[in-house]
Amino acid sequence: GGGGGGMWGGGFGFGQGPFGMNLDDVFADLFAASLQVEVQLSFMEAVRGCTKTVRWQTPNDPRPRSVDLNIPKGVDDGMQLKAVGQGPARSKGRPPADLLILLRVSDHPVFLRAGQDVHVIQPVRLLDALFGATLTVPTLDGETEVSVSAGTQPGDRVVLRGKGVGGGGGMGGGQKGDMFVHWDVVLPKQQLLSKEQTALLREVFADQPLPNNGKPGKERSTFGQHLVSLIRASRRH
Repeated sequence: GGGGGGMWGGGFGFGQGPFGMNLDDVFADLFAASLQVEVQLSFMEAVRGCTKTVRWQTPNDPRPRSVDLNIPKGVDDGMQLKAVGQGPARSKGRPPADLLILLRVSDHPVFLRAGQDVHVIQPVRLLDALFGATLTVPTLDGETEVSVSAGTQPGDRVVLRGKGVGGGGGMGGGQKGDMFVHWDVVLPKQQLLSKEQTALLREVFADQPLPNNGKPGKERSTFGQHLVSLIRASRRH
């Protein structure tokens, strides 16, 4: 007796199935049901939306393929888009598979994103924090002037409503988030102060009260409160 291929047919193919189905085509369609590719975006491309040419190929079909994809504004790192029918070809009579695009968004040197909200840490001179000032602060739409209140503490923040990320690609349903400007009060280094200035500062701030009488505890300064909230926001992101 000859060595027949048994139920799997010859070689490594799956052969003819019931009702005349070609099992090779069935399994090929299963494996080609979708194809996932990664696309790298800059921070601002994700915020504003863009057009990207996505290139891909498969082991079974090494010919390079490409498709132009419109990335909606407001997408975020880890989101996945689907290009229906733009993936690998399947057996005759079957539509092409879908192309799944996994988005990877680069960090920004200035902005920290947490969902639809954006955070920025703005340095402030001690003099401006004590007596108030107006500073130019970067936003997603360009620079804007923001007032620093007299007596501003390290970590105090100003909320710019509607200055965050918008667009249907994000999690906010198209509604724009907010921008949080965190004031980073920069203290002068002692070596830059004269003896007279150092003596005056010691005199002025000698009796400065501290939260919880200066002891560690759950009561935090404004800086501590906003530092914790910023860390939690970055973890959720």
